[in-house]
Amino acid sequence: MIAPIVYLSVAFFMAFLLAQAGLHKLVAQRTFLASLRGHGLVPKIVEKPVTILLATIELTLALAWIISPQAFWLGLTTAGLLLAYATVLAISFFTGRSGAGCGCDWGEVNLPIQWWMPVRNLIIAIAALTTIAPDRIGSVSSFEYFNALAFSVCAALIYFAINELTSVLMRSKLLTEVGHG
Repeated sequence: MIAPIVYLSVAFFMAFLLAQAGLHKLVAQRTFLASLRGHGLVPKIVEKPVTILLATIELTLALAWIISPQAFWLGLTTAGLLLAYATVLAISFFTGRSGAGCGCDWGEVNLPIQWWMPVRNLIIAIAALTTIAPDRIGSVSSFEYFNALAFSVCAALIYFAINELTSVLMRSKLLTEVGHG
């Protein structure tokens, strides 16, 4: 049995992560479309509907993590989505698709895929899978609930900060290369 605070922390973190990813696809569509185009997996005519579909799936999963975090299918579906993303990133990285970006940056620059991006998605997928264990969660006190929420907010903010710092470093490296190229 997973401790309730751990289970809820994972659930809230998944909700924050998926909400951010879904909103990113809707708000920064141009950058995400450029990334999607770089992978060469989707015909140009359906790029925008695919973007909206992916955003809808992510936002729906985020809401489900809040409303019904004990649903067995939720951990599997979230892990499946993250594994699909990890696979696309890994294939594009190892085949040298220079136009393919990670699709995970809010900026105007389509950041290139790095080796650690598929690994990051695998780790997050494993975290999602921890929620499908039998006897997942016992009773939860309000203290545990709010502690899990606070922990998840902190973990999400740290995750987003690391993502942003990495993006800034990669953008500055790209600008330096362009300036010297």
